[in-house]
Amino acid sequence: EGVAISHAALAEFVALGANYSDLREGDRVLQFAT
Repeated sequence: EGVAISHAALAEFVALGANYSDLREGDRVLQFAT
């Protein structure tokens, strides 16, 4: 089951997370889900 979310909302969420985590171009991130 999925959740509908606009591209703009997702882009804003990702940008805020990147700023919070001080991510920069070229950084690598490990992502996993259970």
